Amino acid sequence: MKNTFGRLVLLVHDYDAATSFYIKHFGCKVVYDQIAPNGQRYVHIGFDNTDNTGIWLLKADTDIQQKQVGNQITGQPLMVIYTDDIHSLYNQLSEAGVQTKGVPVITAAYSFFHCYDLYENEIVVVQV
Repeated sequence: MKNTFGRLVLLVHDYDAATSFYIKHFGCKVVYDQIAPNGQRYVHIGFDNTDNTGIWLLKADTDIQQKQVGNQITGQPLMVIYTDDIHSLYNQLSEAGVQTKGVPVITAAYSFFHCYDLYENEIVVVQV
């Protein structure tokens, strides 16, 4: 048996705004965007159309879901994004007005910084 990681489910208020944020700031691509017969829209974004991993954007419909947008895991980081150039990505995000949490931490083994998406979900950006 082989198991693999699929998608992180991310509650959003607006599909297009969330898609635009991740495309603009992290270079994501739309992997799948369809409306099912029941009217539910399915938007999957990722970094590579040939890789099955990524983010499934799910519009928050209920009152409970609306309250969870930006707080799905109660103040802890939601995801980790890897980069091969932490300084360039940090500068790009800072110049674009994306909120960051401190400056990059640089060590011999890894480098990282924290930032927030448009709903204030915390993202850890790591260069190994």
